[in-house]
Amino acid sequence: MRLNGGYTAIEMMVVMTLVGLTSTIALVNHTKQLPQQNLRLASRQIISHLRQLRQKAITRNTRTSADFHVNGDPLPDNRYALWDAGEKQLPAHIRFGYSPEVNQTPKSGPLSASSEDGISLNGNQVAFEPNGTASGLGGYIYLTNAPLSFPDTQPPGPQYQTVAISVNITGHVKLYQWKNRRWE
Repeated sequence: MRLNGGYTAIEMMVVMTLVGLTSTIALVNHTKQLPQQNLRLASRQIISHLRQLRQKAITRNTRTSADFHVNGDPLPDNRYALWDAGEKQLPAHIRFGYSPEVNQTPKSGPLSASSEDGISLNGNQVAFEPNGTASGLGGYIYLTNAPLSFPDTQPPGPQYQTVAISVNITGHVKLYQWKNRRWE
């Protein structure tokens, strides 16, 4: 029977240990989710920028464009330039491209050599005309959180995701996500 109603040192240590373990588990789970969150952020930003460019082309009655660069020329890798908003950088650990298990386009066609760098748009550029259409035949912008290469001991796994942003000739911008060996 306690007379003073306080906690013992052992009880306090047990509580502190439980709080520490819970915090560690939460931090590990948050760290694992960061690449997926960055991929969602990057895809939403690009879609938003493309839709804004299309709207500006229509409202200002002028041609607008976005240039995607993956080989360091003239912009550093994983950057894109917008018609009137300057240069944008992809979040950390996100790159143009797709993970190794992706083997088709969102429309179930074979991946072409032109999309190996992650951009299948003509000249790695999309341009919107004053009537809202996209010049050229359209194409895809692929983004992934997968590294460029995998060591033999670490095959690609479910922690790596790929998304595709399509821009069709009518100017429509749509997001696809690679899940369970198919596009959704």
